[in-house]
Amino acid sequence: MVLVEHKIQVSNSELDVLKFIWRYEPVTCGLITHGMQERNSWHPSTTKTLIRRLLDKNVITFNTSKNQRYYTSLIKKQEFLETEIQRLLSGMDDAARLHFPAALFMSGSLAQGEAS
Repeated sequence: MVLVEHKIQVSNSELDVLKFIWRYEPVTCGLITHGMQERNSWHPSTTKTLIRRLLDKNVITFNTSKNQRYYTSLIKKQEFLETEIQRLLSGMDDAARLHFPAALFMSGSLAQGEAS
């Protein structure tokens, strides 16, 4: 996934970690690794690598308190979603853009509350 405004590539795995951070921020590395291990059966080193990648890409940051790092996002969820929608729409022709809201609704995404 590409964050056009920030010109940053975010892989699906990195996005999983970012979603976890959005949900629980500020969040420690231990909590992230535990959450990813439960959700995806990832080894802690896998999660730590993804955290490092997100730090390198300036997608997340951390503050240290009592010898613990607390991670927060630099790109807010709403900003990410808006960028992804723009990226998706920019790849569509006019006819596809016209039918996009109906297709989204018919897929159940809007009905299940994913739009909010």
